[in-house]
Amino acid sequence: MTYQETIELKDKILKNEISVADAIEMYLAKTKTKSWHTKDWKERRAKIIKDECEICASKKVLTLQHKSHPRKLSDHTRETTTDLARNYVDTNPTITQDDFLVHVKNNFDYCPVKLCPNCKSRNPNERMRKKPQYLCTICRLEFDEAIHKSVEDLVAEFYSDADTPEVNDKCFVSKDKYRNVQRLSQIKYWLLREGAKGKHKDEI
Repeated sequence: MTYQETIELKDKILKNEISVADAIEMYLAKTKTKSWHTKDWKERRAKIIKDECEICASKKVLTLQHKSHPRKLSDHTRETTTDLARNYVDTNPTITQDDFLVHVKNNFDYCPVKLCPNCKSRNPNERMRKKPQYLCTICRLEFDEAIHKSVEDLVAEFYSDADTPEVNDKCFVSKDKYRNVQRLSQIKYWLLREGAKGKHKDEI
């Protein structure tokens, strides 16, 4: 897409003659290469900055330095989405416990924190050679199998008291390719953020 066509497309968006989604689709369909590889760019470059130094007329080792760069579309999108999401999260904190539990189970693998079966203290010492394998540093119980809380228990605790240590453990790994490790509060935020993106898609 040429520079002039881009300006005209932007003008149509501002006049509400075309949707942002359609404009993006049209732009991507016509933009198959980097702008500085196009005939349009080369012609404008030759006209505006020419190919020689204005002071000494040299044509050797000319370097074009940009004093600034325009912000990327992704930067604008991320900033706008963050602002809208923050407002959306503040005004729409209601996700039912059942819906949240389903979301967690469908989208995350649970890596539970190990607990002592006697006093329920967290992360007992795991011994590599000595048996039994675990030693609780609180009650001194030795045991072979640690226990842990279920996803249902953690989500219930999160909804009753989001400040308890257990629900703030990063023990949920996303099932996508990124394998992000998150705590329940982060999962809820990103779920609400997706709701904000859906509600304000046109604005974003």
